[in-house]
Amino acid sequence: MPTAHRPPPARPYCGGVTVHAAAPGPLHVRTVEIEDPGDLIATLPEAGISWVRRGEGMIAWGEVARLDTAGAERIDDAQHWWRLLCRHAIVSDSVRTRGTGLVAFGSFAFADSSEAGGALVVPRHIIGRRDGRAWFTTIATEDDAPASLDEALAAAVAPAPAGPVTLAHGDEPAWTSAVDAAVERIRDGELEKVVLARAVEARAEDPIDVRTVLARLADEYPMCWAFHIDGLVGATPELLARVDHGLVTSRVLAGTIRMTGDDMRDLARAGALARSSKDREEHEYAARSVTQVLARHCGSVNVPDEPFVLHLPNVMHLATDVTGVLSHNVDALELVAELHPSAAVCGTPTLAAARAIDELEGLDRGRYAGPVGWIDAGGDGEWCIGLRSAEVSREDPTRLRLFAGCGIVAASEPESEWAESEAKLEPMRRALGAEVAAEPGPEPEPEPVAVVAPEAVVEEEPAPAEQPASAEEPAAVEEPAPAEEPEVAPEPVAVDEALESDADKNESAEPEPEPEAEPQVVEEPPAASEPEPEPEPAPVRSRRSKLAPEVEFDVPAPAIASTARYDVGDDPAFPTLHLDDAAVGDIPTFAGASSPAQEPQGWDSAAWEERYASREAVWSASPNAQLVAEVAGTPAGRALDAGCGEGADAVYLATLGWEVTAIDIAPTAIARGRDRAERAGAEIAARIDWRVADATTADVRTASYDLVTTHYAHPDGGIEGLVGRLGALVAPGGILLVVGHDPSDPHTQEHPRLSSTAFSADKAAAGLDADEWTVEVAQVRARPSIDADGNPGIRRDAVLRARKG
Repeated sequence: MPTAHRPPPARPYCGGVTVHAAAPGPLHVRTVEIEDPGDLIATLPEAGISWVRRGEGMIAWGEVARLDTAGAERIDDAQHWWRLLCRHAIVSDSVRTRGTGLVAFGSFAFADSSEAGGALVVPRHIIGRRDGRAWFTTIATEDDAPASLDEALAAAVAPAPAGPVTLAHGDEPAWTSAVDAAVERIRDGELEKVVLARAVEARAEDPIDVRTVLARLADEYPMCWAFHIDGLVGATPELLARVDHGLVTSRVLAGTIRMTGDDMRDLARAGALARSSKDREEHEYAARSVTQVLARHCGSVNVPDEPFVLHLPNVMHLATDVTGVLSHNVDALELVAELHPSAAVCGTPTLAAARAIDELEGLDRGRYAGPVGWIDAGGDGEWCIGLRSAEVSREDPTRLRLFAGCGIVAASEPESEWAESEAKLEPMRRALGAEVAAEPGPEPEPEPVAVVAPEAVVEEEPAPAEQPASAEEPAAVEEPAPAEEPEVAPEPVAVDEALESDADKNESAEPEPEPEAEPQVVEEPPAASEPEPEPEPAPVRSRRSKLAPEVEFDVPAPAIASTARYDVGDDPAFPTLHLDDAAVGDIPTFAGASSPAQEPQGWDSAAWEERYASREAVWSASPNAQLVAEVAGTPAGRALDAGCGEGADAVYLATLGWEVTAIDIAPTAIARGRDRAERAGAEIAARIDWRVADATTADVRTASYDLVTTHYAHPDGGIEGLVGRLGALVAPGGILLVVGHDPSDPHTQEHPRLSSTAFSADKAAAGLDADEWTVEVAQVRARPSIDADGNPGIRRDAVLRARKG
């Protein structure tokens, strides 16, 4: 039966756009589950479409409908055309997972003025695989008969053997001149950052069959997206926007350093990258540009406090995963149109950087560094930045252009940027088997920038210093560096493991059985450790560095949920991200984790003390997101943090000027909170009174507070009783903030122990005397989360904020 689609846009797509369709009439779409097809790229019967990462994704061939568009509105035009097409489609989808049903693949030029324009292609056949399920989709017009899988593959032609490919050497003097000119503009204040790219011509003896290129890229760089869409082929590490049922994710890559092949040296270089002011400045520009766009469309945007070091076989990058929950109906292409071009591939300010690129680069980038990806009929999709790529000439399939770019800031040097661009060209060189013509000589290896002694890196878990990230790839293999093309790097090649950083505390939370929070014990966000790039999915291990200073993002506080914990789950390139799980009194149960029978029992202070004492850290150094949002703009006064855990909320409030009483029933938790406050400085420490006690005992009942807050408590006697007892501690005019698991939360529903203590905001409010209190907020708030298997989802919190008097 026809699926429900969004209504068409109020305005038609722009005129002057050419639409190629096989025939008029609605599209008929049928998706069925099939047996695992094996290697997806090897299954392609012709040089068709590919979107494959870690063996999963989609391949497609044939063409039913197509939109070619150009100019400043090229992405918007494609979006409106797609909505109109979807409105009339008739879809039968028995699989119903990401990528099934009606899907289009697209790529768009980097620049508005580019002759390359953009294209959105609806293929005739799609084979996909994800999460252990495989499917076959046929898309036909009303007059076409849908083909079976066997029929669709019947005309398969094996790729021809790859012939020799010759690659020209780039124009280094011209590059040097462009970088020098860009640095001069930056120092003159015209720009903060600009991303310059260069192109290298390649010629093959025989026409290029992209299937051979794709197979090599997918084999050597499994953590990147091996793609081919409309003549653009490559393996990109940078996710521009993934939209999945209201959850949006973007991975920001900026700041690059080449690897040497020596593990210890590269460990030191990772530390150097993490503390490099030049690279961190470049990264902050890129992260801020993405965060500001997502903040306009999301109820909350989650940004880790620190970037992590993403290790690929040939380079390392500073990386940040920005995630949010969409607050209104926005599809993937709409976000892509706003995010492109990000500071990662253009610069800042955007208009000035684009002008500098136009004046200094001396080339048309075509679709290099433009958006590339797919979208489905519901508006979900996955779009990356077209990096580590080459364009195959439409006129002559023996000719290609390879591209690489670097982010230029005030401290950039042409020689280092040239070396970085050479490293970024390497993935495509290797995939083509290309030989460089008239190579001027060995590439200089830049001096290690601010190399930090290896001992500065601290292992907080028994994770080996070798990279869990690249277990599947040899240290010498070179993989498309994730940096959004533009990262600047000062050195050569190798492979290591992601280094996690936390400027404040060398802690990491390794998942445990999902415990229940102590009755009044507010559990802090799980330790915010940065994701480890490409680690092995099994044991959850994390490593951190104390080298990198904190990065701050200029985004309105209410839009930011600052808590994020990363655990290496099923997807090493996208570690299991428990956003704000600190705002979760329970710890997610991972495969192999203990059973609920091993969890702390309710108010048992001995069990909680044992839990804290048995681990270096349980929760994050970041405050709970709902607390950050609700106290924003509230004048500082006296606060009670009931169930303070390891003290992140208490320290946060103290930094805002609050005088805080922090209470928890676990002595170890209080000791850690006190240590954290002392590290924050004597002035902060002096504002916090740490107590090992029950927040409702007599010694605190005599006091009254301007703010009483508790997060994720699991009271045995019901939430109404706890709210009433804590409400008695609030001074007239003061605020009570209670946050917990809402009964509609999917994770809570799966765990009986949590379900028994979950509560709605209205139920919590029932514990207050309506004549004495004004309920200002009583609602369910959604936030993004990714489970232990790497599956994105939504968590739902009950939030009650009430004012006394």
